[in-house]
Amino acid sequence: MAQSEISISDDSSEGSIAIVADGAAIPILVSEGDAEVVGTIAQCVASDIEAVTGTKPQVSTSTVSVGVAVIAGTLGSSELVDNLAADGKIDADAVAGKWETYGLQIVDNPADNIGKALVVFGSTPRGTAYGLFELSRQMGVSPWIWWADVAPMKKQELYACGEKTISKEPSVKYRGIFINDEDFALQPWAAKGIDKQYNNIGPNTYAKVMELLLRLRANTLWPAMHACSRAFWDNKDNLPVAKKYDIMLGSSHCEQMLRDNEWEWRRAPWNGTNDDWNYVTNKTKIQQYWEERVAESVGYDAMYTVGMRGVHDWGISGYPSTQDKVNGLTEIIGFQRSLLDKYMDDATKVPQLFIPYKEVLDAYNAGLQVPDDITLCWVDDNHGYIRQLPVASEQARSGGNGIYYHLSYWGTPYDYLWLCSHSPSLISYELSRAYAQGVQTLWVINVGDIKPAEAELEFCMDLAWDVERWTPENAFGYSRYWAEKTFGPELAERIAEIKREYYRLAAAGKPEHVFAVEFTDAEKDARIADYEALMAKVDAVKGAVPAELQDAFFQLIEYPVKGAANMNIKTFRAAESMKLASAGERDKALAYAAEARRAYRNITDLTAHYNTGIAGGKWNGMMSHKPRNLAHFGMPETATATSINSVKMEMDPEAEYTIIPATDYTSMNGSFVTLEGLGVSDRGVTVWPLDMKKYAVSRAPYLEYDIPVKAGKNTVSVRCLPTFPVNTTYDLRVALSVDGGSAKTISLKTTAMEGKWNQTVLQGFNDATIDYTSTEEKTVKLKVSVLDPGVVVSDIYVSLPVEEDLTLTEQLIENYDFEYNHDGELNAVGNIGRGIPAGWSSEGELKKGSNGLDSYGVNQDATNYHGNNVCWINSVPMPSLFKLYQTIPSDKIEPGVYRIRCMLWVENSKKTSCRLYANNNVQYYGYESDYTNLLIPGETNTYAGYAGGETGNIVLRDMQVYVTIAEGENLEFGIKTGNKKNDGTTATDNAGWFKVDFFRIERVSDMPQPNPDDDLSLTKALLTNYDFELWNDNGNIVENTDGTTRRYTPYGWNIVGTFPGQSYGINKDASNPHLTNVCWFLPQGGHFPEGFELYQEIPDEKIKPGRYKVQCKLWVEEDYLATTRLFANNNVQYYGMDIDYKNNLTEGENNTFAGYIGGMNGNFLLQDMEVYVDVAPGDSLRLGIRADGRQSDGTMHPEQKNGWFKVDYFRINKLSPYYDLNGDGKISTADIQMIINEMKKSADVQNIDYDLNDDGKISTADIQMIINEMKK
Repeated sequence: MAQSEISISDDSSEGSIAIVADGAAIPILVSEGDAEVVGTIAQCVASDIEAVTGTKPQVSTSTVSVGVAVIAGTLGSSELVDNLAADGKIDADAVAGKWETYGLQIVDNPADNIGKALVVFGSTPRGTAYGLFELSRQMGVSPWIWWADVAPMKKQELYACGEKTISKEPSVKYRGIFINDEDFALQPWAAKGIDKQYNNIGPNTYAKVMELLLRLRANTLWPAMHACSRAFWDNKDNLPVAKKYDIMLGSSHCEQMLRDNEWEWRRAPWNGTNDDWNYVTNKTKIQQYWEERVAESVGYDAMYTVGMRGVHDWGISGYPSTQDKVNGLTEIIGFQRSLLDKYMDDATKVPQLFIPYKEVLDAYNAGLQVPDDITLCWVDDNHGYIRQLPVASEQARSGGNGIYYHLSYWGTPYDYLWLCSHSPSLISYELSRAYAQGVQTLWVINVGDIKPAEAELEFCMDLAWDVERWTPENAFGYSRYWAEKTFGPELAERIAEIKREYYRLAAAGKPEHVFAVEFTDAEKDARIADYEALMAKVDAVKGAVPAELQDAFFQLIEYPVKGAANMNIKTFRAAESMKLASAGERDKALAYAAEARRAYRNITDLTAHYNTGIAGGKWNGMMSHKPRNLAHFGMPETATATSINSVKMEMDPEAEYTIIPATDYTSMNGSFVTLEGLGVSDRGVTVWPLDMKKYAVSRAPYLEYDIPVKAGKNTVSVRCLPTFPVNTTYDLRVALSVDGGSAKTISLKTTAMEGKWNQTVLQGFNDATIDYTSTEEKTVKLKVSVLDPGVVVSDIYVSLPVEEDLTLTEQLIENYDFEYNHDGELNAVGNIGRGIPAGWSSEGELKKGSNGLDSYGVNQDATNYHGNNVCWINSVPMPSLFKLYQTIPSDKIEPGVYRIRCMLWVENSKKTSCRLYANNNVQYYGYESDYTNLLIPGETNTYAGYAGGETGNIVLRDMQVYVTIAEGENLEFGIKTGNKKNDGTTATDNAGWFKVDFFRIERVSDMPQPNPDDDLSLTKALLTNYDFELWNDNGNIVENTDGTTRRYTPYGWNIVGTFPGQSYGINKDASNPHLTNVCWFLPQGGHFPEGFELYQEIPDEKIKPGRYKVQCKLWVEEDYLATTRLFANNNVQYYGMDIDYKNNLTEGENNTFAGYIGGMNGNFLLQDMEVYVDVAPGDSLRLGIRADGRQSDGTMHPEQKNGWFKVDYFRINKLSPYYDLNGDGKISTADIQMIINEMKKSADVQNIDYDLNDDGKISTADIQMIINEMKK
């Protein structure tokens, strides 16, 4: 008869043991001779019992007068447990000799003085530890009780019920984590927190990490190893911790033999460098370095990484060819194993690891022989898709196989160090197929800083413990399981829905990557709507979360969801605001700009709350909203008032498309299953279990779909999970057939970190594409045949034909799509036409290629060129200035507003200043932050916001620029680029090269009406040196034409107070000065003086009464906004948002808020500011900038620079007359009477205060203006 399994309940039952009852707890007994970890975890469980019940059991080695107890021990090490096994009172045979297995059993009379006991017995010390923590799990204690403040539900009593539980052996032998990229969270948090005495990650942090590992049923740790972190082995206080928790220590692919090179090789006594980390030239020293660690590690549970790479994550030195690397690594591994033989007798019995990664993988595939007992550790592509799995011969190795898998990453094409958004469905699919291919010895998960990857890490460890529990078919359900055990059954389904939706949205673009993924405007709006709905769900659930779980809810649910949501809103609304500004959609552009800035501020506020507003400040320093200070985490450029096109343009309709989910097939043949939660459609269709066969098209499993098409060329893309072939014997092919046509076989195989892969991992899909030309609108059949194992279909994306009017383009632009070569002949497909294409001119000398030929012209090297060719311009180096252009003379182009478009590609790391231009209006290819030091005075800039492409997957991107052509004006347009980099250096390679195609021109409107804000006549009449171009050169007022720094108060301006230091004046240090110079004020040696103003005062006799708009362009540094504001009399506009000035507003001022975030120091992009002011008769107007050093709470900031600013381009415009002539606060007939009285005076008496319409006389026309105003 089957025995019931042990469970922990707050209700007693027949035969149960009261662990806690009536305020008393039974003791936990361990044997003195058992492993230290058993007593350590017994104490943890005692604390867990106290957390649940308020009563803490005693942990003891004494059995005197115990009565009832929990007994914990390891077979072969615990006298208590061994006696029970010898007496046949526990089922020792069920666990003996097995790997990390445990039993739980209720035993009567287990020993003298003990009437009954719950016995926890393990096959190994770690097995015993897992058994003890199983009690905590049963009590409702989360593994994240400390790391995420998941408080357990309180219970008055606890009972152990049932008879016996025997655990299975874990599916994976070694299961653990790699702490990595800890520079911005874990390391600074530990250094100023629990390991403050070490000023670094130290034993207190590692104790918490190792306890967590055992709670997660893990056993392996690769410690932190970035240059900021002290090496684990270097701090000798860490070593007893590893013993205490019985954790297997290892190291990453560039830390051979447990050596942390970044910390240890560079310091005494080794004092090494990157250059002398060379086994060929420095063999003796490196051998000594490795041997010292091997000797020190004797007696510790450790796994040794063998081989060699660079000091950090870069290639091995000293071996130029792949064969040299094979030979060198063979020698190196041989020496390393000799060390293990020397210190541990037999290397074949010591756990070792070889990681074929990057150039080491090339050597391995070229024939490097790795001893059979060494575990081969395969790697993913750093984004969660496994590059290569072992073939049958590798699966048979005695050392087995492992995987190094990422939940966090720093590197190509972009990091994801902020949040964690790998879904359980994706993790299960990748790791389960790895397990099925023999990867069963080691799973190490790169978790970054551990937080905020809590749920995803727990899933990885649960899967490693029991791979059959969460297969790809049911992994979708894990969120529900996790939510229930973390937050309780009442909220489980609602929280699970939130997690699933969070994963779904991230599958099509992680929060860290959405800036680099292309979405249509409709898709952007849909994502924002979905995220806003998700945030609403979070808020609704949050109200039902118990108070003791609010901190946990914030960390595990609210912060990642709202962070991701606001990152999407910020990114998309900022880009859309710029697009709308170009189209003249003022209100919507400015609204979107404000929405983007608010989203950014929400992220910073959420992050501040994470660090200081929860758990009593326990996590202060753990969360950064901008790891590595990368630009896309900052505030992108948004539309401002002056960036709005004065002419309203018709927005282009978006291309039509249809998306068909993979699950909507009409027929299929094969063992296809639907995997919920996988891929961009949230439901992937694949053959599972893997069918390890290669198929011909005629015999392959297939899916069929009905797809809509229209007359013209339709592009059909089958979007699939961007994974890799199972191993080197397979490809990853599909065959596509439309409307019964011949099948097109397409390989989805990519190479990690190269070419198309750089985009597929960001967008969450790779696609197989086929074109279909139809004569009519209809529905046709698409057949998708799967020829290799591992293909997962997400959806079908059908791009429908788009018609475009090219009449004007064909009239005005010669060779607009580069179909003709240099000689004016059509360039046939397959040909390379070298030289500047016909119809185009160039400026700047291009060098010939290494083959002696021109490395520019036309060819077919792109994925989406128009027609049959694309133009490319390449040179090593590129000229300092290069132009590819055409000029349309004024007699061929009528006045008006035009849009110039093209398709452009620029290499990711080589953007330099490449831009589309039309006269002085330009659009840069990348982000604003890519060009802060490259902008050209006089050009009007916009930014397309593309990340840049890869040479193996050249996808041209749409570019556009608007230009106004006046009567008699020529239009010069094309591409400008150069070899100057944004860091100020000059490129010596081909940086700045590009590919371009399909120029178009369209006339969008007549000449625009003048913008009143552009009228500088009043500004010039009333303000001196309004744009800071002038300076006083010993009494001579001259232009500062070269932007040389001129210190002290600018000519024509005044300041209030004595300004500290000498860092103020004018220079050219800004991204977008009006002309050459800007003014700056940076306090040094003190804060801003009290009541500081930079000002001019216009006396009443010079300014006519009325309503005025005062404008300027202003920059203030992010996090140092202070009270810096534009003012006109007592009407002010603060630079930031209202929440930035909580206790900082000045009584008597009328406040508005521009809503800006603040700029990064070094990226001085001035923003538009404006304030309105009414000037009454007899009033003067004082305007300028006010600032001081106060923080938002009203106290003085500790840094003196707080509030510092750069300003330029003051303007003043009169908006309307002053109608309240008698100053009684209202517009009425009394004001009309004043004009009548003035009209009765002598005709030669003219009072300008009453000439409201500025026609030079006082008349009934002025009376009519008051009447019109009264009617409003």
